[in-house]
Amino acid sequence: MSLVGTEEYLHPDIYQSVFFERSKQPFTVSADLWSLGATLYHSATGIPPFIPYGGRENRVDMFQMLTNKQSGVVSGIQKHPGGDIEWSNDLPESASLSLELKFLILPVIAGLLEKASQKIWTFEKFFRHADEINSMILIKVVDTIKVEILHLYLKPTDCFSEVQKKLETHSAVELKDQRLLYEGQLLSESLKPNDPITKSSTVPFPKPIILISNQPTNTTTTLHEEAEDIPEFGPSSNDDLKIASSLCELACNYIREAKITNQIMKHICKSTKHLRLHQNTVLDQRTTLLTGKKEWFFGILTATGLDELSGRVIEEEELDSFINIKIKTDRDMEKASQLVHKIKKKIEVCDNHANDLQKMCIVPTEFQEFLYSSDHCFYENRCCNILSDLMDIAKEVMISLISSKQRGGYTSVYSKSQFNDIQKKRLSKCVQDIISHTTKHCFPINEKIFKLFNEYHTDYLETDRQLSEMHEETKSLTENIQELNSCLTNPFMRGYTNTESQKHAKKEEKRKKILKALPKVKSKKIHKHLKAKFYDDSLEEIQHDEVDSEQLKEEADEISERFATLKFPAPYIPEAVVSDSEIIN
Repeated sequence: MSLVGTEEYLHPDIYQSVFFERSKQPFTVSADLWSLGATLYHSATGIPPFIPYGGRENRVDMFQMLTNKQSGVVSGIQKHPGGDIEWSNDLPESASLSLELKFLILPVIAGLLEKASQKIWTFEKFFRHADEINSMILIKVVDTIKVEILHLYLKPTDCFSEVQKKLETHSAVELKDQRLLYEGQLLSESLKPNDPITKSSTVPFPKPIILISNQPTNTTTTLHEEAEDIPEFGPSSNDDLKIASSLCELACNYIREAKITNQIMKHICKSTKHLRLHQNTVLDQRTTLLTGKKEWFFGILTATGLDELSGRVIEEEELDSFINIKIKTDRDMEKASQLVHKIKKKIEVCDNHANDLQKMCIVPTEFQEFLYSSDHCFYENRCCNILSDLMDIAKEVMISLISSKQRGGYTSVYSKSQFNDIQKKRLSKCVQDIISHTTKHCFPINEKIFKLFNEYHTDYLETDRQLSEMHEETKSLTENIQELNSCLTNPFMRGYTNTESQKHAKKEEKRKKILKALPKVKSKKIHKHLKAKFYDDSLEEIQHDEVDSEQLKEEADEISERFATLKFPAPYIPEAVVSDSEIIN
């Protein structure tokens, strides 16, 4: 039997037949499934699943690894000659896969890398799971606390609450403290927990969601690890390719870290602008609402004259100027007076609060400059382009070194060793430039952005708390004004506080004409009955023995007839300019 293909992918039975015992026994579909599992593992991790010390040349230990592998094990590595095998039921941390994707494909790989025919997956089961994974929706989330990009895989039928639950699992933010932004909008304003994630479109959230905590983070997250030692080429050329490969791998790690962090900082800066805009919008709405409540309240004072009447006793000699009603401050008048005083105090507090919030909503100057600076690494992808160009040079050198080793060099101008020395110097210089650019330019800028964002985040949460307090104060103010309005619906207060009503100006004019006739009535008894008319719109019959003369009786009857046609409506109460429903919670 001859071998065509990659021997690290072979099923144990085929491996045995090719390298040890020839067998004419036919192989089942299990051999293909095993090879598929080994290929998937290699694709996901960058290394074969089973590696004996010395690599493929050590076929004895390789065969022992394949035959002794336990069910559920997906990899094994031997680090010393004849040493123990380090088995693993999980994918290595070095695999450049998200936790969610690892969780999804690990059962597939484990199911395919089963030697026993009764345990290994069938093609039908494999394709069913593959279709399920392919149908899932990928949602990217920028975690501003851990400074990483989370990849969430959800079913099309999942609700928005599933996104929140997954974030609670993968981030350091509890569900109740999550604040999620998408394209500058709070998702809590557009999506309810039970809404499907495909509510707005079949491909929801094509851009990343930004995760911000509602609690101070006090994070000590380090954005970048300590610099690694740079491998150097030795005097011998035997290890040139190995060292060159290590240099390229190191350069790729720095570039990957810089690109990811640059992308995160770009989203953080963009989100900060949106957060500031949102808070300013909320403040404007609540200030408008407060203005409406103030106009409502002062409209009541103007319409009723309550500001002038409240808080003191009406003396006997003042009665003519106040519709000749002789009354001392009763319970309703006292309550109205107290409410007016209380509301004025609350308005003063709310105004001060609004002024303070105007200052708090301003982003600090240093961070403001950073937000709009063109020196950022992510500005027009400046640094990504620089690093990509350097990496292209590294790849070119790596390819030339491999070709030089295989073909003996490219040119007659230089000897093979001279050519390789030039290429090795180019590669070392290129990798050093990559490390220098990332560590001296990209990383410090990103560290500063993150530091300023954390400081802003603290101020943002305090501003948000103050906005909530302003909301509660405005609600309390509204309740007090409504209570004042209710107090003014008392029949006595209706008549008592209707003197300045703009809404009923015509009836006021008629009322004034009637009041002009009152001075002609000299009898206190008639005055008493007329005042009673203001209270309950009814005038008791005037007894003839109470009238001193026929002339006074006629005058009283005439005035009584005019009062009978006069109605006292409820006082004009201006409506609030902005309704309570417009308050953003």
